[in-house]
Amino acid sequence: MASERYERRGAGGWYSVPGHYRLREVDTAPRFFGLGDTEHEGDSADMETSVVVDLDLDDVPALPIRPELVPGDVSAAGGVLWVVDSALPVVLRIDADDRATRLVLPGAIGTSRSVHATPSGCWVTGQDGTFWVTEGADPVRVDDRPVVAGAAAGESLVASTGTAVWRQYLPGREPVDLPAAAGYVSSMATVGDSAYAVVLRRGESALRVVRVSASGECTVGPAVPLLPRGHGNPYLLGDPLRVVRGVDVGVVRPDLSVHEERELPKRQLGGGIPGGVSWTVGRQLYGNATGDWWPLPGPVLMDPTRPSWVMTVHDPASLEPVTSVPVSTHAPRVAAGADGEVFVIDGAVRRFRTDSPVMADPEVIDVAGIAARLV
Repeated sequence: MASERYERRGAGGWYSVPGHYRLREVDTAPRFFGLGDTEHEGDSADMETSVVVDLDLDDVPALPIRPELVPGDVSAAGGVLWVVDSALPVVLRIDADDRATRLVLPGAIGTSRSVHATPSGCWVTGQDGTFWVTEGADPVRVDDRPVVAGAAAGESLVASTGTAVWRQYLPGREPVDLPAAAGYVSSMATVGDSAYAVVLRRGESALRVVRVSASGECTVGPAVPLLPRGHGNPYLLGDPLRVVRGVDVGVVRPDLSVHEERELPKRQLGGGIPGGVSWTVGRQLYGNATGDWWPLPGPVLMDPTRPSWVMTVHDPASLEPVTSVPVSTHAPRVAAGADGEVFVIDGAVRRFRTDSPVMADPEVIDVAGIAARLV
């Protein structure tokens, strides 16, 4: 404990006296110390005001070794799973026979990236540009323009740059500029052979739906108001395609306007439709006075020390919940595999099925171990 001397100066309070400083060895320090409101006799007092901790840096265990791959995003197509590292320019390809390939991008370290699977490979996007990755060839950077959101339709990629000019990519071709909409892209998805996005323009209390066809035709829809009761980040969901704003659900019309359809029983924090799988995520529930457990079918035994979020798969047409799983993040990265498989980034790559029991723990895929064996 370190003590200093203080003296009282009239009605002005206590002031530190320079040169009066002492140390006292202790095993534990008190939780509270200092002058506080304690009464002191006389006009001077020695008070313990701080703690000096002596650290033996030679007796500190080594930091744990970083896993060979820390998953940052996941995507699947054609029976192949693609996983990109959260900070390193590394991509892992796992095929239907569990054969794996590790590929290194010609990109920067410390950059978060997204991966978008296609039938023959994948696109990887981030602040350091766009990369094309396919088996049997070295990954190629096809553009150095930053990408903030993207969606793969067939072999092509539609990428939002955050500006009014987006880009469309095809393997072996030069990027094509698309006149679109500047703003924050809160959701982006592929429906058929077209890419759809929800864009929030700065200074506008509304959203706009943007559609890019396979031929590169870009259409920006009319303004759809965001209601005063609070919508959070709007997202795309279901088939037919809807825009969800808080609890408000609207169907996207051919002219990209939104027709109000229904309300969800509760507001979910986000969602998406990768590979046609409609999912949302919300807070873990413990029931309430009304007994409303939606999206769960009813009371479910939950461990309060476990993840505090619930990810739900919905029927794309009715939006009724199909199953739910516990997750530890309110913003999971999700991909749809074959035959009802769903992959989610939740600290690790986890896998479950759309017919899994409600709130069953997803299976962990040891992508770090797989990647380590390939080095």
